[in-house]
Amino acid sequence: MTLTNKVVLLTGATGGLGRTILQTCLDRDAVVIAVARSHASLKSLEAISSSAQLFPHAADLSIESEVAGLIEKIRADHGKIDVLIHAAGGFKGGARLQDITIEDWHTMLNLNLTSAFIIIKHVLPLMIENQGGNIIAISATAALDLSVKKGAYVVSKSALNTLIHIIAKEGKSHNIRANAIAPGIIKTKANVQSMPDADSSTWVSPEEIAEMILFLCSPAAKSITGNILSLPLRG
Repeated sequence: MTLTNKVVLLTGATGGLGRTILQTCLDRDAVVIAVARSHASLKSLEAISSSAQLFPHAADLSIESEVAGLIEKIRADHGKIDVLIHAAGGFKGGARLQDITIEDWHTMLNLNLTSAFIIIKHVLPLMIENQGGNIIAISATAALDLSVKKGAYVVSKSALNTLIHIIAKEGKSHNIRANAIAPGIIKTKANVQSMPDADSSTWVSPEEIAEMILFLCSPAAKSITGNILSLPLRG
């Protein structure tokens, strides 16, 4: 599977999952616009690749003016976005609904829903102009099985799933597909370190998610849209 001549916009590019997706796309010859919140975190991508097809950009996805500026920069430099991979997000759990602070509630909605809405809102016009596109968001199985003590997180990811369904409906006439991948716990270095007593052998690897993204970018997936594809824990 090649991504030659494809322009991929990847958010959350410096995270444990994002780095794997980034390398996978570069290995398939994509032009990758890698987005993270700060220039400092983007410097770490130099250890991954010095590819001339990697274009790092700093933007806070919760600030619409920064996202609008990013998309206009991409329009000027590349003229299109073939694939948006929205891997940015965050997690905070451990409390039942009555104990969730309003700060944590807003944080989860901003990280997992509002950021997705803003970036997709500004990507869609460019995809419509180019008569097609592919949007892939990273959701979570917690939004499908409604895990307890993760209320704000579950609501934010469930709303993200609904957003993907809406985009799939509205984008169909413009040849724009939209899907989400919903993994269980992802086996990143940060997750392993934060849960040292857990059995990480049951977790989903970043490579598995990257391979599913490649499938969704392939001709074999040209009719797949409006789906939430689950990658649950093993066992």
